[in-house]
Amino acid sequence: MALGVVLGLRLDDPKEKLSLLSRGAEYDVLSPQGSFKKPTYPGICRVFARDGKCLSVLKTLFTNYCENHCAYCVNRAQNDMPRVTFGPEEFAKLAYDLYRKGAIDGIFLSSGVLKDPDHTMELMIRAVKILRNNYGFKGYLHLKVLPGASEDLMREAVTLADRVSLNIEFTEETSFKLFTPEKRIDGLLADTIRLSRIVREARERGFKGKVGQSTQIIVGATGESDLSVLKTSLWLYRELEVSRVYYSAYVKVNADAPSPLGPFFPSLRERRLYQADFLIKLYGFALEEILPQGKSFLDRDIDPKLSWALRNLHLFPLEVTKASYEELLRVPGIGPKSAKRIVEERGKVPLSLEVLKGFGVVVERARSFITIKGRYFGDRAFPSIKWERLEAGIQLSLL
Repeated sequence: MALGVVLGLRLDDPKEKLSLLSRGAEYDVLSPQGSFKKPTYPGICRVFARDGKCLSVLKTLFTNYCENHCAYCVNRAQNDMPRVTFGPEEFAKLAYDLYRKGAIDGIFLSSGVLKDPDHTMELMIRAVKILRNNYGFKGYLHLKVLPGASEDLMREAVTLADRVSLNIEFTEETSFKLFTPEKRIDGLLADTIRLSRIVREARERGFKGKVGQSTQIIVGATGESDLSVLKTSLWLYRELEVSRVYYSAYVKVNADAPSPLGPFFPSLRERRLYQADFLIKLYGFALEEILPQGKSFLDRDIDPKLSWALRNLHLFPLEVTKASYEELLRVPGIGPKSAKRIVEERGKVPLSLEVLKGFGVVVERARSFITIKGRYFGDRAFPSIKWERLEAGIQLSLL
C-alpha cells in the first residue's frame, strides 16, 4: 500500500510510522527476560540487562516492506497490510529527539527486506551514521544485519553498533523448506560465520571495546529437538564466540502457517531452553549432563537443574560449609552470586537458612539438597519428597 491515510494512520507522519513499524518488530527478542512496552510512546520497551538495570529501548523496523515469504513472519511479502519505510534522516531525528529527552537509553533497529538486502542495509547504515556522526548519539545501538548483505556493509554495521545480530531462525534444513522458501541453513550459517569473523577482527583491533553478536532461534514451530537447538547454540558460543543466542517461542501469526509442533507449548520450551543455556554458559554444566544419551527434549514439568539433581541424588545432600564454589552451583536454588557469597562469607559468619536467604539462595528449593554443619533441613522422606512443589514459583532466570 502507498503512503497516505490507512486505517486511521497518517503514514507520512514519523510517529505514526513508528507506531506501525514497532508492531512489526514485536517478535524480535531483546533479552532472555523478555521486554514490556512502555505505554507513553510507540516502540519504546523496557528491558532488563544482565546486571538487573532496567533500560528503555526504542525497538522498531526500518521498513516493513519485505521480499521474503516467511510463514512465521507478520511482515511477509504476500500479506495485505500497510507498508511504510523510514527515511534515514527522518529516523535519525526521531530517535535522537527521544534520546535527548531521556525517553530512551538505546535503540534496537531491525528491518524487512526492501528491494534486496544490500539496498536496505545501506539505508539503515545511512540512518545510523546520521544518528552517530551528525547528532552525536552515544546510546546503546543494536543493529540487525540482513542475511545476504555484503561484507562491506557488515563491516560498517559493526563499526557503528554496540551489538549486531543475524537470525539463523532454525537449526535443520527441513524447517527452512517448511517455513521460509528464500532461506537455507547453509547460507545463513555462512553469513553468521562471516559476521563473526568481522566482529572478531573489530574486537582484536580494540574497536569500541567489545562488540557483541547475537542470533535468534524459533522454538516449537517444527519437530526440531531441544538437543538440536542446544548443539547449535553451543557451536555458536564456542566456535563463533557469539555473545547470546535468543530463543523465541513460535507464534502462529498467519492463518495458513503450520501449527506448532513438539512435546509441549513453545513458550514453556523457550523457558526451558534459556534455563539449559544458562546452566551451560554460567554454571559449568555439559550438554550431556542436561540431556543424557537417549534424551532429545528437556523435561516439561521440572527445570533442567532440578532434573539433573534428581538423576544424581548420590551427590546430595551437600555440606555448604565445606563445598567448593563449583559444587554449590550444582545445588537447585543456588546460583553464581549466592555461591560466591557463601564461599566468601562462611568463614566470617555462622551459616543458617536465614543467612543463606540473605545471600540470595532460594531456600525452599535448596533445603532438600544441603546440610549446614551436618544438620539437614529438608523433608525426612528425602529422596522420595514430592519434588513438584520445589518447581513452584520458578522464574525464567536461574539464580
